[in-house]
This record gives sequence, C-alpha cells and structure tokens, in this order.
Amino acid sequence: MDAMDASRFCRILEAASVFDLCDLAQRLIRVGVHLLASDPEGHRVLVLFCNRAYELSRDADLISIYDELTKNRQELGQSLLNELGLESIILVTDYSGNNKHFAGLIQGDLLVRLMMTSYDVKPLITFISSEKVGFEARQPLLATISNNILLLSNHEKGSKNLSGLISVACDEDLHSLFDGFTSNLQDFGQALLNKQGRETIFLVTDKGGKNQQFAGLIQGELLMRFLKNDDDVKPLISFITSEKVGFQARQPLLATISANIISLSSHFKAYKNLCDLITVSSKEFNFSLVQAIQEHLVAISKLKFGNHVVQSLICLQNEASKLAIASLKGTLMILSKIAYSHFVVQSIFRSSDDMTVLDCFKEINLEELVTNPNGHFVHQSIVRRFQTLDVELCRNICSEIVSRKFDFELHDPGYQVFLTCKSVLLKIGKICDHTLLDSVFFLFLHIFTFL
Repeated sequence: MDAMDASRFCRILEAASVFDLCDLAQRLIRVGVHLLASDPEGHRVLVLFCNRAYELSRDADLISIYDELTKNRQELGQSLLNELGLESIILVTDYSGNNKHFAGLIQGDLLVRLMMTSYDVKPLITFISSEKVGFEARQPLLATISNNILLLSNHEKGSKNLSGLISVACDEDLHSLFDGFTSNLQDFGQALLNKQGRETIFLVTDKGGKNQQFAGLIQGELLMRFLKNDDDVKPLISFITSEKVGFQARQPLLATISANIISLSSHFKAYKNLCDLITVSSKEFNFSLVQAIQEHLVAISKLKFGNHVVQSLICLQNEASKLAIASLKGTLMILSKIAYSHFVVQSIFRSSDDMTVLDCFKEINLEELVTNPNGHFVHQSIVRRFQTLDVELCRNICSEIVSRKFDFELHDPGYQVFLTCKSVLLKIGKICDHTLLDSVFFLFLHIFTFL
C-alpha cells in the first residue's frame, strides 16, 4: 500500500460509522492483513482501524482481523519477525481480547526465534508478562524459555531479551523459570559456564528469592567444574558467598571444597578461584574451611599452586588465619627448606601480627636457613620483619651474618642473606661492614689531600 492509498483509507476510517467498519474489515482482509502489518503505510492503516474499532466496540471486526492474522502459523511467524508486524499483531490481539490464545500460538520454536531476533522485542515481553495473558497461559512460554536456556543465553540478543523478560516477570513466573532452568542439570551447568547464561540464571535466582536452593544445586561435581573453569567465576563466587545464601546453605559447598582440596589446589585455574573465594567469604566460612582442611594444610603448602591458597588464608589476619598458622607451626622448619612451601612461611612472618611472629620465631633455627636454597628467603623475611619488631635482636642477627662475609661465595644463598643483613644494618644505624668504613676513610683522605 502506497502513501496515497493509505492516506485515503485513513480518511475513510476516521469518518466511518459503526456499520461501515464490518465492510472496511473485509476490505483489509482482501488486501492482506499480513502485508499491511509489515508495511509502514499499511501498519498505519491497521493501527487506525484497531483504534476506531475499539472506540466503537466492534469486537467482531477486531476478531475477524485477528483470525485472519493467525490462521496461517507460517505467515504469522514471518510477520512477527518484522518489528512493525509484531507491533500490529500485538495491538490486534490485545484489542480483540485474544491474549491467552495468542500466547498459545507463539510457544515453541516461534518464541525462540522471536527472542533471538535483531530488533527490540520489548513489546512482546511486556505483552506476555501482562495480567491479561495470565500465569496459566504463560506456562508453555516459560517452559519453552527454560528448555532453551542454553541456546538463548549463548546468543547476544537472546540473552538481552531474556534478561528483559526476567526484569518484568512476577514472582510466580520467576519461580517457574527457576524450576525450569534447574530441571535439566546438564543444561543448567552448561549455561552457568557461559557468562551471559550465568547472569541470566543469577537474575532469576536473586529476583525469585531462590538463592538457597541455587546453592544446594551447585554442590558436588557441578561446583568442581565451576572452580576448574577457565572463565571468570568471580560473579559465581560472590553470589554463593552472599548473605542471601546464608551460612547453613553454604555447608554442602564447604564439604565439596574440603573433600577435593588437594585436587583443587593442584589445578592451575581452580587455585585462583579458591583464593578469590577465600577473599570474599565471611569470617565464619573461612574458619570452617580451615577446620575442614586443617590436616591437608602442610601438603597444600608444598604444591606449586596450593601454596597460594594457604597464603590467602594467612593474609586474612583473623581467627581463620591464626588457626591455619597454628596447624603449620610445628612444621615451619621443614616447610622453610622446601620449594613453594617456603613462600607460606615467608607470608607468616610478613603478614601476621607481632605476637604470632614472635611465637613462630621460636620454631626457627636461623643457622640452618642461611645457606639453604629455599630457607635463605625465609631468613631474609625474618630479618626484614624484625627490623621494626625487635631492633636489638635484629641488630644481633645481622651483625653475626655480616661478620662472616668471607664465608659466603657470590653464588651462595648465604651471600644473599649477607646483603640483606648489611642493608638492614644500614637502616637501623649500625654499620659493621669494614669495607664500607675503609671506603669512607679513603674518600676523606682524598678530600684533605686535594685541599
């Protein structure tokens, strides 16, 4: 329909009486309502007709247009995939009172195609979420969305439209969607491993108040898959550690982690996620975690990745970290001499409070650490900490090492200890390096000679 025909038809509609509308409806049907619905000028005519019929209470004429639009599902689908067509059909459906019938027509593949279309489908989302459609009539639509969560969440536009639907959904719809999402744990897990799918499920879970049920679903093998996933799972970690989940609901998650702590601490991605989990979790959760993995802390400390997990616990500086340190205290000398685990001992002396440091120092034999390939790092950490904690003790330790300068070869770990002790002595104001004193003496001698 061209602009001239559309304008002429609009003038006729504006002047039409109640009795004229039936004839005009048949004329529109003969022209082809699907052609009108998707055409800019035809859309204008169809909208005006619906408004006039609604004003004049001509339900029969509106129903005849609706029946024509929906008698062929293939044509209906093509029109709905057009932005103007969607708007036209929703208007006709709403004015004719066929909301529930229309909801039944668009379930299945057609709804999925609409959710993944390139244009804005907010009118459709608003329509199917309205009270006129009703909860019962929406069930097939919600089931379709739930069954295709993986497909929709992996699609850029589909995930946005899905989020739009969730944002306007009522509590009953949200509960239905959550139940649908979680009915197939395999698809549920796959969707959670996808960033957009995860955001969609979080939104449904949070808005629907299903946080505790969600936490119960992701324990066991599913949680292990998340923690070992390459994708960023910080949002998941923050979600399951939130107050809405609650401490009791997190107990199964804690049991899963503690039962698989060695495996997780040995995995190149899982250990980072464990560290993030420790960082954002509550004091109670971390304390319970340390209690659960207490017997494995020494073994974890010796792992290439696991030592970072133990360091994360130590750096908390709360009851959980104190319990972790107490569990390691009797093995500090052994850990100091082992690759990777010496980092844990360094963290204790670097991050712990003064009383803990002094208590742990009693377990250390400094002489054994000086020339040890790993232990010398611990020795240097102790010296650096004691330069502020106990200056006199630090001076004595450093002076003893500096006095043995010629006992160390350049490539010897002990030489690194010597350099650190020398630097610390300079900072605390007692220089015991005779070479440095000689250099100062010759500098002054040169100055006086020149004068």
